[in-house]
Amino acid sequence: MGVTTVLAKIGGTECLDEGGEATAFTLHDEWVLYKKTDPDGGPGNVTPVTFVWVNPYDCNTQIVGGKVVAFGPGIAGNATNYATINILTDDGNGSTPVVALAVSSWLSDAGAFLSGIAKAFTQKTPANAIVPPGGSVFVSITKTGSGIVVPIAAFVLRLRKQG
Repeated sequence: MGVTTVLAKIGGTECLDEGGEATAFTLHDEWVLYKKTDPDGGPGNVTPVTFVWVNPYDCNTQIVGGKVVAFGPGIAGNATNYATINILTDDGNGSTPVVALAVSSWLSDAGAFLSGIAKAFTQKTPANAIVPPGGSVFVSITKTGSGIVVPIAAFVLRLRKQG
């Protein structure tokens, strides 16, 4: 009997008045925190693909969502010069990481990130948000146009086991 079956049974009989199965699943969600400890050296500097977490379980884990919190000066929004924060995953077998979640300071996306205020990831590729056993999660920051400095920041991801 998998985790999904157990949670569905709990959600189906015990949590109906609190949202049923969906609520039961959130009781067991996990959080992963990644801290970007240094600001970019300049507007054009990118953050290469950087390891965050590996799935240690014998079942798939789904990245349900996440938030970004910038500190210090925040991140200015701009229509042509902006940063994109990517959360990537791989299959644990040497594949190239692919984007699962993303958010940018492009004015048509999230715009400015005020210091200390959480912003949700705005773009999700559901198929890439599944991390198989042994698969990894990474972060990268890319720049468009002349780019923009991304200060010290924290990235928080909500994960849910599937089984």
